[in-house]
Order: sequence, then C-alpha cells, then structure tokens
Amino acid sequence: MEIGDEVRREEVEALIREAMEGEKGREMRQRVEELRESAVASARSGGRSMRNVDRLINEVLLA
Repeated sequence: MEIGDEVRREEVEALIREAMEGEKGREMRQRVEELRESAVASARSGGRSMRNVDRLINEVLLA
C-alpha cells in the first residue's frame, strides 16, 4: 500500500479501509502479531536477546 504525491480523499479512504477491513489488513495484523510474539520470546530470560546481552557483558565488560 503506497500513497503518491497527488492524493485524493477517496484514495486515502480506500487504503485505510483495506488496512482495517481487507485481506491485506488481516495479513499485516497477523504479521505484526508474529513479530510481537518473537520479540517477547527474545526478551524473556534465556531468550535470544537476553543471551546476547549476557554475552556482551561477559566479552566486553568482564574481559
């Protein structure tokens, strides 16, 4: 979904409706939920992000 330089009200309305009600909107919301779940899992204790922070601390600060 892209909006060009010359935008009409009807075009904006159609894009917003598609994002809110259409198939592309459903796909976007599903992808966002998948990314949210991945981010939450990474930030948990023992998750990928936490392991990377621990490794950074051990390699840089404790070396």
